[in-house]
Amino acid sequence: YSKLASQRLLSSRDKKHRSKLVTYLRGVEELERKMLAGEPMQQQVLEKLEKKAAKQAELDQIENKLAADSRLAVKDLVENPPAPITDMRRADEH
Repeated sequence: YSKLASQRLLSSRDKKHRSKLVTYLRGVEELERKMLAGEPMQQQVLEKLEKKAAKQAELDQIENKLAADSRLAVKDLVENPPAPITDMRRADEH
């Protein structure tokens, strides 16, 4: 339940923002690999690397809030699940 709730709690704007953060962090990881391989880096790339910690903290904050909100949203359903549907046949079955 909580995974489904977490997918529905974010607005489209929040989903886009989260997606951009994830994409940014993947790009920075690729830049770090290139830097470790010894490729020369421009100043703009080095500035991106410096912003990684702040972006990672922002993503972690979003994910922690989302996890807490989704657990709270489904708490009642987990503690008191709905009754199972017993008869799935059509009413006009011949």
